[in-house]
Amino acid sequence: MPVPWLIRLLLLLLCGGEAAGASPITNCAALLRLTPAEASQAIPVRVRGILTCYNISAQLCFVQDDTAGVYCYPSRWPADLEAGQEVEVTGESSSGRFSSIVNLAVIRPTGRRGSVEPKVVSLEQLNTGQYDSQWIEVRGVVQDQSDLRDVTRLDLWTGGSSAQVMIFGGQIAGTNLVNARIAARGVAGTFYRDGQLSGFGLFAS
Repeated sequence: MPVPWLIRLLLLLLCGGEAAGASPITNCAALLRLTPAEASQAIPVRVRGILTCYNISAQLCFVQDDTAGVYCYPSRWPADLEAGQEVEVTGESSSGRFSSIVNLAVIRPTGRRGSVEPKVVSLEQLNTGQYDSQWIEVRGVVQDQSDLRDVTRLDLWTGGSSAQVMIFGGQIAGTNLVNARIAARGVAGTFYRDGQLSGFGLFAS
């Protein structure tokens, strides 16, 4: 075996040992502060918070504690979870597509429910990406509405900024909101097209 491969193997073993022995991350803000390189080390994560958005078909799972909100990718998607439940999440850090996430997450309801006070932000602020995964409220005028299978998509505008609002579960299907001024609460998230970031919006379940 050539020497360079021995060196690479040693480096991998050292990195793996460091991640395995790392202190667990216990709040969402600490996870978000990791650089992509740090998050990719699979650091243990243990957090407790409120499930703010959960939709299996769209693979949306967001949890927010007292510090921030994060995306979780469950190792198994339980059918009995719903937004508003307090949950305990264990898993490992990963760099994610836009911000650090909890990968291989195991999500256990505590039996309690709770709520998160939304941060009111403008569409301009939403489109900066700084509120990704956070529970927020945005306001604007509905310029277009599409009722799709189990989800309603609203195009929200205010001033010179726009964003999409995705409302799951058929909650407002059949209600015409075009030209209405609304306040929408949900989780700030990212949209992708052909593997590239195409914009920011809101997910509500």
